[in-house]
Amino acid sequence: MNEFLNITIVVECIIFNFINFILFGKRLNINKAQNYVWMFAYLVYLSGYFQYYDLSIEVYIYSFTYILVFNVIYIIFGKKFNISTESLKTSILNSIENSRHNIRILGIVSVVCWIITIPLLIKSLPILISSSMNMLRYIVYGENSIYSTLDMMIIQYFVRPIYSITIILSAVMLTVRRYNKSFFLITIINAIMYSLLTSGRALFMQIIIYVALSLWFFYGNNIGKLFKLYKKIIIPSSIIVIAIFWVSSLRVNRSYGVIGEFVIYMTSSLPYLSILLDSGKVESYSLFGRGFLSFGLDSIGLVVRLFGINVPLASQTVSEITLDSLYVSPTIFTNAIATTLLDFLLEAGFIGVVIGAVISGLIAVNAENYFYKTMTTFSYILYLFILQMMFFSIQFYGLGKPSVFFIVFFMFIFIRKPMRGFVQRK
Repeated sequence: MNEFLNITIVVECIIFNFINFILFGKRLNINKAQNYVWMFAYLVYLSGYFQYYDLSIEVYIYSFTYILVFNVIYIIFGKKFNISTESLKTSILNSIENSRHNIRILGIVSVVCWIITIPLLIKSLPILISSSMNMLRYIVYGENSIYSTLDMMIIQYFVRPIYSITIILSAVMLTVRRYNKSFFLITIINAIMYSLLTSGRALFMQIIIYVALSLWFFYGNNIGKLFKLYKKIIIPSSIIVIAIFWVSSLRVNRSYGVIGEFVIYMTSSLPYLSILLDSGKVESYSLFGRGFLSFGLDSIGLVVRLFGINVPLASQTVSEITLDSLYVSPTIFTNAIATTLLDFLLEAGFIGVVIGAVISGLIAVNAENYFYKTMTTFSYILYLFILQMMFFSIQFYGLGKPSVFFIVFFMFIFIRKPMRGFVQRK
């Protein structure tokens, strides 16, 4: 039975990607990327390689519904833009040239982030030196964290958003071959600094994901063309990728290796959701409409909390539900990720999945249409941000985190309009 249901979801994704190809062309779009990820996950379940416990029937129904509704919304509201790859690259390149001051200011702000986190590094580095990355991770996010609430807010809602924006911008510049070595170096240092603060690998992963998605968008699977265009930076890029894999391996506790851990990271969420559903922890209508747009509502709640008013946050509710580590196979236990479906189920059960898919689809298709109409650095960065968000919908609801609001907020401040007169060109 489960094999048949796994195949059903895989076939659903293949059919909708074929329809996408017919309607919108061969270039990667947000809808295709999301379909690929969900299809990949169900192929992994079908293979039985990680020996995941069987998914519940409800999870298959919710997955099928989410993919169906999201694709239908995309088909209805999506548009086909017959714009050549070279035209897109030229428009973005010109926009980057007009935003030289923005890039310099982002570099300066990154350095400011380094300076303000020095007192926090003084707390984290001794743990890293004397113990391990896993121990630092445990202490930072444990009950007796080395950081105060204010420290964590600075890291999550100021430092990390700034660092993430530099990563997305670097990926864009790399794609259009507008090489800025000093800014690229700052971006790498940003990822290292965040890792030293929290033992987090997220920003290292972002570097690979954003570059991969951007190159995939422009060049598809034409590996030969990629090697030809980027032959001058293959060696330094390879060194960076190897270094990222090495750092990631420091957090690996199982025998699957870095690649295997990444696959587990991407696919263990649905088995985890199945166990949560079976345990009865997922109560429908418990978020009271706060979950769909929690990236904005929770951000307001955080501000209110600064004045001593304890406002309930939807993202906190979700985090509490996914706090426990559970075995999703005889040898794999995980926590924190239960796909985008969890937030929707907490909102309104099956109806919540339908509404959530509609909201997600409308946000995705509008981000794409906006990019093709304007073809600026800002619109492409926003498009890439939404693209990776839907790419990771297999893990969690991207719009369910307050950090999303702050990332978009800082995008508007530092990228949307070319800055003039703030920094003199050297």
